[in-house]
Amino acid sequence: MGRWGGAIIHLQPRTIAEARVKGNAQGIEDKGKVVVYQVKPEQYSPFAKAEKVLRRLPGIEEPERGVFRIAGNQQNARILIDGVEATQMELENLDAQEIVRVETKVLSGRNTEGYEGEINIIRQRVKRLQFKGESRLGALLHPPKDPGGLVRQNLTLRTPWMDLVANGRYIPNVQSIESETWRGGTRILRTERRNLLEQFDAQGRANFFFTPRLKTSLMYSLFGANRHQTGRWIRPSMADEKFRQRNLDRLQRGDAIAIWEVADHHSLEAQFQVFEYHTRNYIPGYTSAASTLLSYHGRAGYEFDSLRLFWLTHDVEVGGELCVSAESFAGRGLRVHKYGGAGLCI
Repeated sequence: MGRWGGAIIHLQPRTIAEARVKGNAQGIEDKGKVVVYQVKPEQYSPFAKAEKVLRRLPGIEEPERGVFRIAGNQQNARILIDGVEATQMELENLDAQEIVRVETKVLSGRNTEGYEGEINIIRQRVKRLQFKGESRLGALLHPPKDPGGLVRQNLTLRTPWMDLVANGRYIPNVQSIESETWRGGTRILRTERRNLLEQFDAQGRANFFFTPRLKTSLMYSLFGANRHQTGRWIRPSMADEKFRQRNLDRLQRGDAIAIWEVADHHSLEAQFQVFEYHTRNYIPGYTSAASTLLSYHGRAGYEFDSLRLFWLTHDVEVGGELCVSAESFAGRGLRVHKYGGAGLCI
Protein backbone atom coordinates (compact mmCIF):
# COMPACT_ATOMS: atom_id res chain seq x y z
CA MET A 1 0.00 0.00 0.00
CA GLY A 2 1.26 3.47 -0.83
CA ARG A 3 0.08 7.12 -1.07
CA TRP A 4 0.60 9.22 -4.20
CA GLY A 5 -0.89 12.65 -4.94
CA GLY A 6 -3.57 12.25 -2.28
CA ALA A 7 -4.63 8.86 -3.67
CA ILE A 8 -4.23 5.58 -1.81
CA ILE A 9 -2.93 2.71 -3.95
CA HIS A 10 -3.50 -0.88 -2.80
CA LEU A 11 -1.26 -3.59 -4.29
CA GLN A 12 -2.72 -7.11 -4.20
CA PRO A 13 -0.55 -10.17 -4.88
CA ARG A 14 -1.67 -12.40 -7.73
CA THR A 15 -0.77 -16.05 -8.20
CA ILE A 16 0.17 -17.03 -11.73
CA ALA A 17 0.37 -20.51 -13.22
CA GLU A 18 3.50 -22.58 -12.65
CA ALA A 19 6.21 -21.63 -15.11
CA ARG A 20 9.03 -23.87 -16.32
CA VAL A 21 12.19 -22.40 -17.75
CA LYS A 22 13.46 -24.36 -20.71
CA GLY A 23 17.07 -24.52 -21.67
CA ASN A 24 20.16 -26.53 -20.81
CA ALA A 25 23.48 -25.44 -19.47
CA GLN A 26 26.44 -26.61 -21.44
CA GLY A 27 26.98 -30.33 -20.80
CA ILE A 28 23.70 -30.75 -18.86
CA GLU A 29 20.53 -32.26 -20.32
CA ASP A 30 17.27 -32.36 -18.36
CA LYS A 31 15.01 -35.26 -19.36
CA GLY A 32 12.42 -34.84 -16.63
CA LYS A 33 13.18 -37.34 -13.87
CA VAL A 34 16.61 -38.03 -15.38
CA VAL A 35 19.37 -35.42 -15.64
CA VAL A 36 22.46 -36.21 -17.73
CA TYR A 37 25.81 -34.52 -16.98
CA GLN A 38 28.51 -34.77 -19.61
CA VAL A 39 31.98 -35.14 -18.10
CA LYS A 40 35.23 -34.11 -19.77
CA PRO A 41 37.87 -36.59 -18.53
CA GLU A 42 40.74 -34.40 -19.72
CA GLN A 43 39.83 -31.80 -17.08
CA TYR A 44 40.91 -34.12 -14.27
CA SER A 45 44.37 -35.22 -13.21
CA PRO A 46 45.39 -38.90 -13.39
CA PHE A 47 45.10 -39.06 -9.58
CA ALA A 48 41.53 -37.68 -9.32
CA LYS A 49 38.78 -40.13 -8.34
CA ALA A 50 35.06 -40.39 -9.06
CA GLU A 51 34.12 -38.64 -5.83
CA LYS A 52 35.74 -35.44 -7.11
CA VAL A 53 33.58 -35.58 -10.24
CA LEU A 54 30.38 -35.95 -8.20
CA ARG A 55 31.32 -33.04 -5.92
CA ARG A 56 31.59 -30.70 -8.93
CA LEU A 57 28.15 -31.47 -10.38
CA PRO A 58 25.55 -28.82 -9.47
CA GLY A 59 22.66 -31.26 -8.94
CA ILE A 60 24.44 -33.52 -6.44
CA GLU A 61 25.01 -32.86 -2.75
CA GLU A 62 27.41 -34.53 -0.31
CA PRO A 63 25.88 -34.38 3.22
CA GLU A 64 28.86 -36.31 4.59
CA ARG A 65 32.12 -37.44 3.08
CA GLY A 66 31.63 -40.24 0.57
CA VAL A 67 27.81 -40.12 0.78
CA PHE A 68 25.85 -38.42 -2.01
CA ARG A 69 22.25 -37.48 -2.74
CA ILE A 70 20.35 -35.64 -5.44
CA ALA A 71 19.75 -31.97 -4.66
CA GLY A 72 16.33 -31.50 -3.09
CA ASN A 73 16.12 -35.04 -1.69
CA GLN A 74 16.24 -35.81 2.01
CA GLN A 75 17.66 -39.34 1.71
CA ASN A 76 20.85 -40.57 0.08
CA ALA A 77 21.10 -41.86 -3.47
CA ARG A 78 22.19 -45.29 -4.59
CA ILE A 79 25.49 -45.19 -6.51
CA LEU A 80 25.81 -47.26 -9.68
CA ILE A 81 28.68 -47.78 -12.09
CA ASP A 82 27.53 -48.66 -15.62
CA GLY A 83 24.08 -49.48 -14.23
CA VAL A 84 25.30 -51.89 -11.52
CA GLU A 85 25.25 -50.94 -7.82
CA ALA A 86 28.75 -50.08 -6.64
CA THR A 87 30.43 -50.45 -3.27
CA GLN A 88 32.15 -47.64 -1.41
CA MET A 89 35.58 -49.12 -2.19
CA GLU A 90 34.80 -49.24 -5.93
CA LEU A 91 33.73 -45.60 -5.85
CA GLU A 92 36.92 -44.57 -4.02
CA ASN A 93 39.13 -46.38 -6.57
CA LEU A 94 37.38 -45.32 -9.80
CA ASP A 95 39.51 -42.84 -11.76
CA ALA A 96 37.87 -39.61 -12.87
CA GLN A 97 39.46 -39.90 -16.32
CA GLU A 98 37.39 -43.05 -17.01
CA ILE A 99 34.05 -41.23 -16.61
CA VAL A 100 32.23 -39.78 -19.63
CA ARG A 101 28.87 -38.87 -18.06
CA VAL A 102 26.78 -39.08 -14.91
CA GLU A 103 23.02 -39.68 -14.87
CA THR A 104 20.82 -38.87 -11.88
CA LYS A 105 17.28 -40.21 -11.49
CA VAL A 106 14.67 -39.32 -8.87
CA LEU A 107 12.71 -42.38 -7.75
CA SER A 108 8.96 -42.34 -7.29
CA GLY A 109 8.91 -42.53 -3.50
CA ARG A 110 11.50 -44.20 -1.32
CA ASN A 111 12.48 -47.73 -2.31
CA THR A 112 12.95 -50.70 0.04
CA GLU A 113 16.58 -49.72 0.77
CA GLY A 114 15.57 -46.17 1.74
CA TYR A 115 17.04 -44.46 -1.36
CA GLU A 116 15.22 -41.57 -3.02
CA GLY A 117 17.37 -41.44 -6.12
CA GLU A 118 20.07 -43.10 -8.19
CA ILE A 119 23.39 -41.73 -9.45
CA ASN A 120 24.68 -43.75 -12.39
CA ILE A 121 28.33 -43.22 -13.35
CA ILE A 122 28.99 -44.16 -16.98
CA ARG A 123 32.53 -45.05 -18.00
CA GLN A 124 33.96 -44.90 -21.48
CA ARG A 125 34.05 -48.27 -23.18
CA VAL A 126 37.40 -49.72 -24.15
CA LYS A 127 38.13 -51.07 -27.63
CA ARG A 128 41.03 -53.31 -26.65
CA LEU A 129 42.54 -55.06 -23.65
CA GLN A 130 43.45 -52.62 -20.88
CA PHE A 131 45.23 -53.39 -17.60
CA LYS A 132 45.93 -51.06 -14.70
CA GLY A 133 47.37 -51.58 -11.23
CA GLU A 134 47.89 -49.31 -8.25
CA SER A 135 49.61 -49.85 -4.90
CA ARG A 136 49.69 -47.65 -1.80
CA LEU A 137 51.75 -47.93 1.35
CA GLY A 138 51.40 -45.77 4.43
CA ALA A 139 52.74 -45.57 7.98
CA LEU A 140 51.49 -43.83 11.09
CA LEU A 141 53.00 -43.38 14.54
CA HIS A 142 50.71 -42.63 17.47
CA PRO A 143 52.70 -40.93 20.23
CA PRO A 144 54.54 -42.00 22.14
CA LYS A 145 55.23 -45.45 20.61
CA ASP A 146 52.19 -47.03 18.93
CA PRO A 147 52.73 -47.62 15.18
CA GLY A 148 50.17 -48.21 12.44
CA GLY A 149 50.09 -48.61 8.70
CA LEU A 150 48.10 -49.03 5.50
CA VAL A 151 48.55 -51.35 2.52
CA ARG A 152 46.22 -51.02 -0.49
CA GLN A 153 46.25 -52.79 -3.84
CA ASN A 154 43.96 -52.17 -6.85
CA LEU A 155 43.93 -54.16 -10.09
CA THR A 156 41.70 -53.57 -13.13
CA LEU A 157 41.41 -55.59 -16.35
CA ARG A 158 39.01 -54.29 -19.00
CA THR A 159 37.93 -55.66 -22.37
CA PRO A 160 35.13 -54.59 -24.73
CA TRP A 161 32.73 -57.16 -23.21
CA MET A 162 34.05 -57.77 -19.67
CA ASP A 163 35.55 -55.92 -16.69
CA LEU A 164 37.54 -57.54 -13.89
CA VAL A 165 38.26 -55.45 -10.79
CA ALA A 166 40.06 -56.49 -7.60
CA ASN A 167 40.70 -54.26 -4.57
CA GLY A 168 42.34 -55.07 -1.26
CA ARG A 169 43.24 -53.17 1.90
CA TYR A 170 45.06 -54.10 5.11
CA ILE A 171 45.31 -51.73 8.11
CA PRO A 172 47.36 -52.79 11.16
CA ASN A 173 47.59 -50.75 14.36
CA VAL A 174 49.33 -51.36 17.68
CA GLN A 175 47.96 -50.08 20.99
CA SER A 176 49.62 -50.07 24.42
CA ILE A 177 47.29 -49.79 27.41
CA GLU A 178 48.19 -49.61 31.10
CA SER A 179 45.75 -49.50 34.03
CA GLU A 180 45.93 -49.75 37.83
CA THR A 181 43.53 -50.83 40.56
CA TRP A 182 43.82 -49.26 44.02
CA ARG A 183 42.21 -50.19 47.34
CA GLY A 184 42.68 -48.30 50.61
CA GLY A 185 45.50 -46.21 49.17
CA THR A 186 47.40 -49.33 48.07
CA ARG A 187 47.84 -50.53 44.53
CA ILE A 188 46.65 -54.11 44.34
CA LEU A 189 46.82 -54.68 40.58
CA ARG A 190 48.63 -53.26 37.60
CA THR A 191 47.62 -54.41 34.10
CA GLU A 192 49.74 -53.99 30.98
CA ARG A 193 48.13 -54.75 27.61
CA ARG A 194 49.46 -54.59 24.09
CA ASN A 195 46.97 -54.99 21.25
CA LEU A 196 47.53 -55.66 17.59
CA LEU A 197 44.41 -54.52 15.72
CA GLU A 198 44.05 -55.71 12.14
CA GLN A 199 41.42 -54.57 9.66
CA PHE A 200 41.25 -56.01 6.18
CA ASP A 201 38.84 -56.09 3.28
CA ALA A 202 38.98 -57.33 -0.28
CA GLN A 203 36.60 -57.21 -3.21
CA GLY A 204 36.54 -58.83 -6.59
CA ARG A 205 33.98 -58.13 -9.31
CA ALA A 206 33.41 -59.41 -12.84
CA ASN A 207 31.03 -57.43 -15.06
CA PHE A 208 29.84 -58.88 -18.37
CA PHE A 209 28.29 -56.79 -21.15
CA PHE A 210 26.86 -59.29 -23.61
CA THR A 211 24.58 -56.74 -25.27
CA PRO A 212 23.93 -53.05 -24.58
CA ARG A 213 20.70 -54.01 -22.78
CA LEU A 214 21.87 -57.07 -20.81
CA LYS A 215 24.32 -56.69 -17.91
CA THR A 216 25.44 -59.32 -15.44
CA SER A 217 27.77 -58.97 -12.48
CA LEU A 218 29.44 -61.40 -10.06
CA MET A 219 31.06 -60.05 -6.89
CA TYR A 220 32.87 -61.45 -3.86
CA SER A 221 33.61 -59.37 -0.74
CA LEU A 222 35.59 -60.13 2.40
CA PHE A 223 35.66 -57.96 5.51
CA GLY A 224 37.47 -58.78 8.71
CA ALA A 225 38.86 -57.47 11.98
CA ASN A 226 41.24 -59.27 14.33
CA ARG A 227 42.49 -58.33 17.76
CA HIS A 228 45.53 -60.05 19.25
CA GLN A 229 46.02 -59.09 22.88
CA THR A 230 48.97 -59.93 25.11
CA GLY A 231 49.77 -58.62 28.54
CA ARG A 232 50.42 -59.35 32.17
CA TRP A 233 48.91 -58.80 35.61
CA ILE A 234 51.31 -57.42 38.22
CA ARG A 235 50.31 -57.93 41.88
CA PRO A 236 52.30 -57.13 45.04
CA SER A 237 54.08 -60.11 46.58
CA MET A 238 53.01 -62.37 43.69
CA ALA A 239 54.62 -63.57 40.51
CA ASP A 240 53.55 -61.77 37.36
CA GLU A 241 50.88 -63.58 35.36
CA LYS A 242 50.85 -63.36 31.57
CA PHE A 243 47.74 -63.69 29.42
CA ARG A 244 46.76 -63.84 25.76
CA GLN A 245 43.48 -63.40 23.95
CA ARG A 246 42.34 -63.39 20.32
CA ASN A 247 39.12 -62.04 18.82
CA LEU A 248 38.40 -62.77 15.18
CA ASP A 249 35.50 -61.43 13.08
CA ARG A 250 34.94 -62.20 9.41
CA LEU A 251 32.18 -61.41 6.93
CA GLN A 252 32.05 -62.91 3.45
CA ARG A 253 29.52 -61.95 0.80
CA GLY A 254 28.79 -63.16 -2.70
CA ASP A 255 26.51 -61.35 -5.17
CA ALA A 256 25.06 -62.26 -8.55
CA ILE A 257 23.19 -59.52 -10.43
CA ALA A 258 21.41 -59.54 -13.79
CA ILE A 259 19.76 -56.48 -15.36
CA TRP A 260 17.83 -56.68 -18.64
CA GLU A 261 16.50 -53.52 -20.24
CA VAL A 262 13.55 -54.95 -22.11
CA ALA A 263 12.81 -51.60 -23.75
CA ASP A 264 13.32 -47.93 -23.02
CA HIS A 265 12.25 -47.25 -19.41
CA HIS A 266 11.41 -50.96 -18.89
CA SER A 267 13.84 -53.24 -17.02
CA LEU A 268 13.94 -56.58 -15.25
CA GLU A 269 16.41 -57.02 -12.38
CA ALA A 270 17.37 -60.04 -10.29
CA GLN A 271 19.89 -60.08 -7.45
CA PHE A 272 21.02 -62.91 -5.18
CA GLN A 273 23.26 -62.50 -2.13
CA VAL A 274 24.90 -65.04 0.17
CA PHE A 275 26.42 -63.93 3.51
CA GLU A 276 28.66 -65.80 5.92
CA TYR A 277 29.49 -64.17 9.26
CA HIS A 278 31.97 -65.88 11.57
CA THR A 279 33.26 -64.74 14.95
CA ARG A 280 35.62 -66.43 17.39
CA ASN A 281 36.94 -65.53 20.84
CA TYR A 282 39.93 -67.56 21.96
CA ILE A 283 41.83 -67.56 25.25
CA PRO A 284 44.65 -70.15 25.10
CA GLY A 285 44.38 -72.72 27.85
CA TYR A 286 40.97 -71.51 29.04
CA THR A 287 38.13 -71.34 26.54
CA SER A 288 37.14 -70.90 22.92
CA ALA A 289 33.82 -69.73 21.53
CA ALA A 290 32.82 -69.50 17.87
CA SER A 291 29.62 -68.74 16.01
CA THR A 292 28.67 -68.76 12.34
CA LEU A 293 25.67 -67.33 10.54
CA LEU A 294 24.80 -68.16 6.94
CA SER A 295 22.28 -65.94 5.21
CA TYR A 296 20.70 -65.85 1.76
CA HIS A 297 18.84 -62.88 0.33
CA GLY A 298 17.20 -62.68 -3.07
CA ARG A 299 15.12 -60.15 -4.90
CA ALA A 300 13.60 -59.83 -8.34
CA GLY A 301 11.47 -57.13 -9.85
CA TYR A 302 10.18 -55.20 -12.83
CA GLU A 303 10.57 -51.45 -13.16
CA PHE A 304 8.89 -48.95 -15.43
CA ASP A 305 10.77 -45.65 -15.58
CA SER A 306 11.45 -45.01 -11.85
CA LEU A 307 8.37 -46.88 -10.56
CA ARG A 308 8.65 -50.45 -9.30
CA LEU A 309 5.58 -52.29 -10.49
CA PHE A 310 6.63 -55.69 -9.13
CA TRP A 311 9.22 -56.53 -6.47
CA LEU A 312 9.75 -59.81 -4.61
CA THR A 313 12.26 -60.48 -1.83
CA HIS A 314 13.02 -63.62 0.16
CA ASP A 315 15.48 -64.51 2.94
CA VAL A 316 16.82 -67.67 4.59
CA GLU A 317 19.18 -67.80 7.61
CA VAL A 318 21.03 -70.72 9.17
CA GLY A 319 23.24 -70.27 12.22
CA GLY A 320 25.02 -72.08 15.03
CA GLU A 321 27.28 -71.43 18.02
CA LEU A 322 30.04 -73.64 19.46
CA CYS A 323 31.50 -73.12 22.93
CA VAL A 324 34.40 -75.21 24.28
CA SER A 325 35.98 -74.87 27.74
CA ALA A 326 39.37 -76.41 28.50
CA GLU A 327 38.95 -76.37 32.29
CA SER A 328 37.33 -79.81 32.38
CA PHE A 329 36.01 -82.36 29.94
CA ALA A 330 32.53 -81.95 31.40
CA GLY A 331 32.69 -78.26 30.54
CA ARG A 332 32.76 -78.92 26.82
CA GLY A 333 29.50 -78.54 25.02
CA LEU A 334 27.70 -77.60 21.88
CA ARG A 335 25.05 -74.90 21.84
CA VAL A 336 22.87 -74.34 18.81
CA HIS A 337 21.33 -70.90 18.57
CA LYS A 338 18.52 -69.71 16.30
CA TYR A 339 19.06 -66.23 14.97
CA GLY A 340 16.26 -63.73 14.65
CA GLY A 341 14.33 -63.36 11.43
CA ALA A 342 12.80 -65.85 9.08
CA GLY A 343 14.99 -68.89 8.58
CA LEU A 344 16.16 -72.31 9.62
CA CYS A 345 18.44 -73.43 12.42
CA ILE A 346 20.55 -76.57 12.72
